[in-house]
Amino acid sequence: MVFNDGAFDEWSEKDVRDEAAAQLEHGKPLVYGKGKDKGLRIGGGFTLEMGPADGAVVHDETRDNLSLPLALAALEPPWPQVMGVLRAVELPTVDQLAREQEREAEKATKGPATLEALLQSGDTWDVTVGIGDA
Repeated sequence: MVFNDGAFDEWSEKDVRDEAAAQLEHGKPLVYGKGKDKGLRIGGGFTLEMGPADGAVVHDETRDNLSLPLALAALEPPWPQVMGVLRAVELPTVDQLAREQEREAEKATKGPATLEALLQSGDTWDVTVGIGDA
């Protein structure tokens, strides 16, 4: 791991790094500690718990549920700080969704496609004001 000089010394220094930081790797258990003997697991009430490495939750960066990535991102000492990819999912961008919505709306529209076409469609009439009408 590479850190900015001095910015994260409380958990990045070599003498504390193994105990204070956990490297996230997709498909591998969330373990940390000098001998990788400690782990993060899902406990009662679906909360994170620190415990032995056996039974540590396996990190899946592609899971749809946001609860674990958000919980990992919020960890503060004395919990280990997690390093790595919390979540990597492929979803359409807002722009892509908006453009798709526009295309669907255009397909569903049965009326004239432009304002000019709308104004010239259907029953139309001319309104004129005569000299004595005012």
